[in-house]
Amino acid sequence: KAAEEELEELGRFLAETGFPLKWDRERLGSFEYRALVNAWVLLKSRAPPRSPTFRKLYLEARRLAHGAEALEEAE
Repeated sequence: KAAEEELEELGRFLAETGFPLKWDRERLGSFEYRALVNAWVLLKSRAPPRSPTFRKLYLEARRLAHGAEALEEAE
């Protein structure tokens, strides 16, 4: 479960990057809404995810898209 500070950071990030839906913490309980938020963050973020699971997915996607040298840059 996300901490209050993390939710505030997420809300700011979504606003700064032009998330096309209304930011609604209550809707985070919806799988579909959460999936859209997660996809947006992965597309718009320039930093590797902090979560070990998402970080692994991010690094693998980066490797597939840009080659092994991209992994060195991201880590």
